[in-house]
Amino acid sequence: MRDITEEILKTLGFDKEIVSPFEAGSIEGFYYFTYDLGDSECLISNANDQATDGFYSIEIFNIPSVGKFENEEDLKNLIRCLEKGNKDE
Repeated sequence: MRDITEEILKTLGFDKEIVSPFEAGSIEGFYYFTYDLGDSECLISNANDQATDGFYSIEIFNIPSVGKFENEEDLKNLIRCLEKGNKDE
């Protein structure tokens, strides 16, 4: 199983969200990735400055109790399930 990299996130359709140094209130800004699921729901990554060795973890925004997804296969399965659920509504 492959760990989640920026390349994988971009390939899966995640958007890069850039936070400027001013917005971050620090010397350096940072960025993270989101995947829109509609109806104010999204997947969100940890920030690039928190990525371990360049690898990201993904959570369902505002539902941290579901846990983190840290490999490409699990993330693809999650997206597939969530998108199928949204289409069935």
